[in-house]
Order: sequence, then C-alpha cells, then structure tokens
Amino acid sequence: MIIFYTSIAALFSIAGALFTIKAGELNKKFIPRTLAVSSGIMISVTFLHILPESFALSASKTSFSFLAAIFLLFLIENFTIINSCSEFVEDCRIHTVSFFAVLALGIHSLLDGFNIGIGFGIDRTAGYNILFATILHKFADGITLASIMKHSGDKRKKILLTSVLIALTTPLGTIVSLILNSGFSSMLPAALGITAASFVYISMTEIIPHLHRERDYFSPLMFFAGCSAAFMIHFIGE
Repeated sequence: MIIFYTSIAALFSIAGALFTIKAGELNKKFIPRTLAVSSGIMISVTFLHILPESFALSASKTSFSFLAAIFLLFLIENFTIINSCSEFVEDCRIHTVSFFAVLALGIHSLLDGFNIGIGFGIDRTAGYNILFATILHKFADGITLASIMKHSGDKRKKILLTSVLIALTTPLGTIVSLILNSGFSSMLPAALGITAASFVYISMTEIIPHLHRERDYFSPLMFFAGCSAAFMIHFIGE
C-alpha cells in the first residue's frame, strides 16, 4: 500500500512535467503558495513526529545522521549548481546545466520516496503528513524538470522520458526505506535523521527564503495552514 501512495506522488511529478510541455509554465504565484503549505507540513511533522521518535531510539545516531545529511545536501546543491531557482522555475541563467540539474532532481526524488517510507514506518499519521507534503511539491518538481530541459533545448520526447525516469526513483526510494525498516532496525534512527534533515534543509534554504523575497501576503497564510493541518492530523491521530 505504501508503494501505491508513493506512486501517486510520482504521478504528480509526471503531471507537472506534462503540464509544462503542453501549456508552458504555471502561474508563478501558484507554485510558491503550494510549496508554502508543503513547507509548513514538513517543518511541523519533523518536530512533532520524526525527531521525537528518532531521539527516543538513539539521540547520537539521530544527531550525527542529521548533520551529515545537511552537509551532503549542501555539497550536492553546490556541485550541481542548483539553488532556489530550480524549485520555483525562475528565469535563471544556470538552467543551461541541465544534466546536473536532472541529477540533483533525481537525488531529490529518491529522497522523497525514502521519506514517505520512513514516515509510514513511524505511524500512519506521520506517513500521511509526509505523503501530502511530498505530493504538493512533486507537481512543482515536474514543472521544474521540464522547464530546465526546455530552456536547454531538449525535445519533448526526451523531456517526457526523463520525467518518467526521475519519477520512478521515488518508489525506488520507498523500497530502500522499507528494506531499512524491516532488515536493519538499528539503522532506523539514522534514517529518521536523514528524513528530518532533508525536510528542514528544503524548507529553510529553498522555500522560505523565496517566500520572503516574493512578499506575497498569502504565502505566510499558506505556510500557517500547512502547519495547522499537520497539528490537527497529529492530535486527531493521538
């Protein structure tokens, strides 16, 4: 069932790519507001579910894996020359490096699936929160990928094929997380630390700085709505 949920998230990524191929880029206000909700959920579920569960298992493994993941994500972002432009489809000159952009998005997509699997490994409440947050930003990821490749002059068939392959890494990430959950229970705190780090990093370095630059008064409300939704789901699930 978890693989089915992950496949839905992957389909949203493909849908975003198809939309961009057929109709061009989406209204830029829509994407930040959608991602604001996603960011609110990610931040809330990190501190309500992931970190408390992980620290209860092993504080040291959680801390080291969290910091290592933050450092690794920072390196990936720098070496692939990807910044917040990739998340929000801004008009950036770096879009010409489509190979590195696709590589970074592939790693990001793999991590999305990993996070979904780990979330359901905690409990269904955390799992559904993470799934919802992931689905919201997967559509934007699809738009990002297709836009980068279009700016680089790639053909429609290549864009669609690449989008499908990138989307398939999301279920693959879930399979990896399920293997870790079932066969290597001692690694679960480290896996939870990686998930928490990815949520905090994406929210704090990619989404929130852009929302501040946009000065869209609806985005903070959408962020608060995401936090509120996660809180409500948390207390209902208790």
